[in-house]
Order: sequence, then structure tokens, then C-alpha cells
Amino acid sequence: MSRITCEIVNKQTGEVLHPLSHQGQKYIVTEAGTEFKVNVRLDNHTGKEHKIYLTIDGVDVGYSKIMYGTSGVSDATFEGYLQQQANNAPSLYRAFKFGACKPSEDAATVDHPDEIKAGRTEVTCDVVVPTGCRDTSQPLAQPVVVGDAAARKKLPEGKKWFLAPGLKAEAGSTVASTTNWNYTIYTPLSSLTPIKLRYDTADNLLLRKILNPSKPEHRAILRATRDQRLVRLGQEPGEASSRHTTAETVDLVEQAPVGPLVVDGRALGADEAAVCDLCDSDDEPRWQVQKKQAVDLGPEL
Repeated sequence: MSRITCEIVNKQTGEVLHPLSHQGQKYIVTEAGTEFKVNVRLDNHTGKEHKIYLTIDGVDVGYSKIMYGTSGVSDATFEGYLQQQANNAPSLYRAFKFGACKPSEDAATVDHPDEIKAGRTEVTCDVVVPTGCRDTSQPLAQPVVVGDAAARKKLPEGKKWFLAPGLKAEAGSTVASTTNWNYTIYTPLSSLTPIKLRYDTADNLLLRKILNPSKPEHRAILRATRDQRLVRLGQEPGEASSRHTTAETVDLVEQAPVGPLVVDGRALGADEAAVCDLCDSDDEPRWQVQKKQAVDLGPEL
């Protein structure tokens, strides 16, 4: 019986992005702007050839990999989306890249996060036998156009926004790689269990309680991010911060309102604040008025 495993690798640092397991799903914690490649390892105990396919956000990357019938361990790397196939020169690819997923106002509305294809990677593998040969004068695959189709969906108003994926796949920098294209025609005999990975931001996975700072291995992931807020959250108990803590302000609107805030038809006083728990329910957010807490700074000097 054969077995496949895969790794998502940061192209810039060479770091393997190890997945978290939660309720039968595996999640990669990453951030927008990171380019990556996918390494696949086959542990072959059959002596038969295997054909590996990769889809990201439901889009085929434009080519497959053949793992030949040598019993033992073999590796293959998917560098990016195919752009130009060449037989006597390096073929051109666009690197895989994590990008921010921000559906437009006119995006299609769906009832369940699983209907949004963004944030998903799948590796499938068939056990195959050769049955013929293709015309070598014809290209094996067409260039892949990576668009926003996987992200053109959104949850209804009132649904927890962090249930939708915060990242999607984009085409990154151009990669030139010499590829030995295989023109053999293969017929599948059987399929191995596919590998399915989801990916998202640390903030979203924290809100879904998938990323848990109480677990040492999860704290290590938080400390590896570039966000100092998450780095502090991932510190070991009793560990002093290497940076000074600073106050952070999150602006929930693009422009500050003119005049006093109004909640339930009543203008807030100078000693009142509007408070809303965005994580409380799936329903329309409800604002409440609370008195501002007085802070005694001591006597004047």
C-alpha cells in the first residue's frame, strides 16, 4: 500500500508551515503576501507508477507529477501555476501566493462557509499504468488564469465574519524551472486518500478557537508571526516582552462620524460609550450604551 504526505513551504524562508488539527480538519496558519510551494512525498510499496494532482481554492494548477514505479520514497515539488510550457527551455510558472480575501459588495451570498472555495488546498493521487503516448508536438496543458472566483462569495449580514476564510490564493512572482514533461497516457487503477488542507490567518483561527494559546505548540506558531500583537500572545508564561507594549486602536469605519453617536434613537452623552460584542451570536450585532469608567489620575501637581 502506498501513502502520500505533503508540506506547504514558505518560498522566502524555506520554513515548513506545519498544520494544526481540529475536529478532523487540518489548518495552515499563515498571512497575506507569503509565497509558497507544495512538496509531496510518496512512500511507494507497490512498485507501480503514481500520478499526483494539486488544486488550490478549487483551481487545478495546470499540470500533474508522475512518481515512477520504484518501490521506496520519492519526492515532487509544485512550484506554482503553469504559465508557459517549454520542452527545450525552462517552463514558466507563477508562484503560489497567499492573498487577503475581501469579497466585494456585489459578491454572491451563501449560507455556509463551506460554500466558499477560498482557503483550501487538496492533493490527490492515482495509482496508474501506462497505456499510450500523446503527440509531443502538442502542449500537455494550458496556462492557468488565477482569478477571484473562489473568493466571490460572502456570508449573510449578521453571520460571524471570521467563519469565512480570510485568505485566498493569488499568482505571485514568475518562476522559471526546467521540467521533463511526460507525454505518456496513463489509466488510473485506484486512488489514494486525498490530503486536504485549509489555510487562514492567525486572527481568524484564534476567533474560531482552532488556534489555542494555552497549547505550547500553538504559542510557537504565534511567536513565529510578524505581528507583534500575536507574538506577545504566544509568549511563554512569565516570559518578558522584548518590546514595549503599545496601545492599539482598531478603526471599524473608514471615516469618523460627524456629531454624537446615536444608539436606539438616543444620542450618547460625553460620559457614555457604545459597546458591541461582535462574537456573541450569528444575528445582527446589537449595540449597548455603557457609562465610561472614570480613571483617577491622582491630585494635580
